[in-house]
Amino acid sequence: MRIVQPDLWGKGRASLNNDMLTRLRIALPDVVTQAAIGTTLKSLDDKIEQNRRTARALERLARAIFRAWFVEFDQVKAKAAGATAFPSLPQPVFDALPTRLVDSDIGPGPEGWEVKALSECVQLTMGQSPPSEYYNETGDGLPFHQGVTDYGSRFPTHRVFCAVDSRIAEPRDVLLSVRAPVGRMDVADRRLVLGRGLAGLRHLRDRQSFLLHQISHIFAEEDAVGDGTIYKAVTKQFLSQMPMLSASNETQAAFENIARPLDDLVAASEIESRKLAEMRDYLLPRLLSGSVRVEGSSG
Repeated sequence: MRIVQPDLWGKGRASLNNDMLTRLRIALPDVVTQAAIGTTLKSLDDKIEQNRRTARALERLARAIFRAWFVEFDQVKAKAAGATAFPSLPQPVFDALPTRLVDSDIGPGPEGWEVKALSECVQLTMGQSPPSEYYNETGDGLPFHQGVTDYGSRFPTHRVFCAVDSRIAEPRDVLLSVRAPVGRMDVADRRLVLGRGLAGLRHLRDRQSFLLHQISHIFAEEDAVGDGTIYKAVTKQFLSQMPMLSASNETQAAFENIARPLDDLVAASEIESRKLAEMRDYLLPRLLSGSVRVEGSSG
């Protein structure tokens, strides 16, 4: 689409009204070309939407397995009821399970599983914002994030960069908002600089999928932790001491073996969708101007 109307309202006018808009003349391709362009762009949008639905289904599946194993403890209950196996759980892991739940400081859990502080399970990196003169939007340095503004459905988009290394998150680290909205999460797709509103979390045994779903369960509601208490900000000391149910090593590993391939598919879907969106946005003005043509269009 190209606006060809000369200046109707004079220099310096700060706004438009309905009369001005109705008098604008717009150069459009012919109807056949418009239809061909619409079909091309729709195919890209349809694929992006399909990817979104697939990613959500995969995430629901991983969350359902996590909840069954680490919240409802269905596998322990099944063994206690006389079951000799449990779906998706390796037999040696099932055989090693306890057969009863016991009380803990954070509620019931399988006998033998411990309650640990987050700092015993996770490498925690709290963000710290460098002076603003080091920020840029030209790609100098590493991507810089200090809040949820550029969060995506799985990975953040990188708009601001920082020319000095400060507190760093590595690829696959869970990015946790520690200021309102407390608890919102994304995942680092590359090395990036953490500003003061974020923390980076890495499981000490590199079980990032398990960690992502565990932290998602703890912060099930934004700004709330555990029992639903509302926080506008949380400190390193608070996070470090936050209690977590530490499942047996074998059960964590079994979940990671299931969830990581699912999370990898979600990541691949997100990456493809971003490339498709970039292609769509690149093509649109060129298709409308006629500098790029699609099969079925005129000219």
